[in-house]
Amino acid sequence: SMVRSVLSARLTMRGTDDVFRLDMIGRGDRLSELGFNFAFTNPFSTEQIEDVLGNYALERFGLNSWPEWDRYISGGFMTGFIDLIFRHNGRYCIADWKSNLIGAKFRNFEQKGLCAEMCRHFYFLQYLFYTAALMKFLRQRLGIRLESEAEYNKYIGGVYYIFLRGVAPDAPGRGIFYEHVPFGLMRRLEEILR
Repeated sequence: SMVRSVLSARLTMRGTDDVFRLDMIGRGDRLSELGFNFAFTNPFSTEQIEDVLGNYALERFGLNSWPEWDRYISGGFMTGFIDLIFRHNGRYCIADWKSNLIGAKFRNFEQKGLCAEMCRHFYFLQYLFYTAALMKFLRQRLGIRLESEAEYNKYIGGVYYIFLRGVAPDAPGRGIFYEHVPFGLMRRLEEILR
């Protein structure tokens, strides 16, 4: 029943009044468990990432205090797997499944509770890296440049964090966190990760 609820949940996307469901996405329009690697050839510090994301985290999640996080990265790789990339109406989206209990109460899966959970676990860092990986994939595999905000908005649909225990057919939007990351923020993050 959880799988059916998730597949039939109504999703929306920034910039459109289109409502769609995951069960509408055909096999040719999705990639599951897409792996990625970032090779860090240009040294940077984690403090630089905090500087870039500080205002965003404050405005979006109310995060005004970061844990001690000052590490110098002089090389190596960051490896990850994106649960699902899907294409809807020409725009590419990321979906990530979360099984968090969030206090085991349905009311905690409303938007306020989801934002708090996203912040508590720093999931926004995860989806920002995922978005950077998606952009790299689109450039390398499909030749989509993503060099302007208009181009970015045309091809990037956003990120859906689906908290499985909170999704139900009779509660539209519950358990689903959606974000369309600003283009300028992604460009600044890409500059660090290049």
